[in-house]
Amino acid sequence: MLLDRTGKIRVTNGYSDDSSVVFLSQNTLRSLTLFPGDIALVKSKSRRTTVLIALACGEVNDGNASMNSVVRENLDVKDGDVLHIQQCLDITYVSTLTC
Repeated sequence: MLLDRTGKIRVTNGYSDDSSVVFLSQNTLRSLTLFPGDIALVKSKSRRTTVLIALACGEVNDGNASMNSVVRENLDVKDGDVLHIQQCLDITYVSTLTC
């Protein structure tokens, strides 16, 4: 379960080498009103933020978020620290990139 209903989740070690995703259980996704593939705004206790793609994973316990070491380093968190995760609605996908 979530630590409380405000979107606070504990950090666990990541299963993937992908630095753009956060893995959550299906129940945690449902509690946060996220769908697999949604963009999530992740905030750490040290006020660092990043945007990640939320994916469902059956190996992650409820109330935990799994991310790799690069993302944890960017957010300045360790295993067991608390994150705040919410849906990010104001980001759009890039269709073309020109220089």
